[in-house]
Amino acid sequence: MNHEKTPCPSPTCPICSRLKPEPRKLSLKERIIKQREENLKASDRVWEHVKKCLINGDFDFIHPPVQIFHTRRKMDDYNADDLNSGDMKQSEIKKLSPFFGLFDNSFNRDPDSLFDDFRDRARGFAQGSYQDVIVDLITHMQNNSGSKYESNKLTSAMKNHESTREFSHDISKLISKELKGNAGKLTATSLIRIQSNIMKNSSLPKFSAIADMFNGLALSIHDVYAVKVVLSELTIEGKKFSGVLEYQVQDHFGLDQPDVGLSKPFHPIAMFRDWFILQRYNKFGYKPFITEMNFAYPIEGTF
Repeated sequence: MNHEKTPCPSPTCPICSRLKPEPRKLSLKERIIKQREENLKASDRVWEHVKKCLINGDFDFIHPPVQIFHTRRKMDDYNADDLNSGDMKQSEIKKLSPFFGLFDNSFNRDPDSLFDDFRDRARGFAQGSYQDVIVDLITHMQNNSGSKYESNKLTSAMKNHESTREFSHDISKLISKELKGNAGKLTATSLIRIQSNIMKNSSLPKFSAIADMFNGLALSIHDVYAVKVVLSELTIEGKKFSGVLEYQVQDHFGLDQPDVGLSKPFHPIAMFRDWFILQRYNKFGYKPFITEMNFAYPIEGTF
């Protein structure tokens, strides 16, 4: 079959894929515009709840379940740069940092041996009870399915982390303030105020404690990409309330170009260079993936 004249129907055909033009890289101005659009979309998601309340005549009271917070970044963002794979030539990668190819020749190595080194080096960054999690994440990448990854151990660690407790406490205090100012009710405008206050004053749940740098959590989930919080239950008794926050937390087990560039401290570290080569080098192209954690978090307070 002449692929140039009659492309085959397979989306993964190695011949046809070469015929597709490489995606154009965004300029700095275009990236800024894209980020502004994402910010507007995050606000739009909150306004959608307000519109529904107005249409249904429920503007004076919000009935759970209702989304109470969403990051600017969206869920399942497969257009993110750190979820690209096999999109760079060796010459392009070497331009990111002089360390690529300086002390090793990973471009010409067998990818399985690179993954073995990746796991061994990762164990050096994970000396605690979560060492098996980072090893499992690397193996999931090596399997090359690109499918979402979930781990009960990782989810439990996020749910019980100090940063999640503080973030949930911030939400609880804002709910308390809204209930106090609205005679024990949450209004549609309460959602906007809560979202705005969290964006300005709260830090997202993430593994950023000193202990996380050594137990494997910071390497497994370096920084969360997107967070959604739904108030799924709310019970009011007198001046007391209790409720449940349903968390959806996502991160990307993948590297973008700045991760190994000169502006960050990772490019001199062989493990991160090998990771980037396994993922982005056009002769390897192992698929990164989304790591997801879903859990319920109880809250309570007074107003």
